[in-house]
Amino acid sequence: MAPTARSVNLRLALLLVIAMQPTSCGPRPSGSNADPGGSAGAPGGVSGDLASLCDEYWQGYLRAHPAFATSIGDRRYDARLEEVTPE
Repeated sequence: MAPTARSVNLRLALLLVIAMQPTSCGPRPSGSNADPGGSAGAPGGVSGDLASLCDEYWQGYLRAHPAFATSIGDRRYDARLEEVTPE
C-alpha cells in the first residue's frame, strides 16, 4: 500500500523536528564521555549530516511535488506544474 500524502508529510515533519533540535541544552561536562562521537558540534558531524539528509529529502520532496511547493510559497518548481486548463 502506497503511503498517503498525510503520512509522508508527518514523516517529513518528524525528520525536520529532529534535525532542528539543538545538539546540547547546556554546557557539556568535561571527561571522556562528554562527546563520544567527537563531532556533535562540528560542521559535517552527526547533527550536520542529519540536517544535510533532511534538507536533501525536503528539496527532493518539493521537486517531486511542485503543487505542494507552490502552495507553501516556493515558486522554483512552477514550470513542473500540471496543465489544468480546460480543453
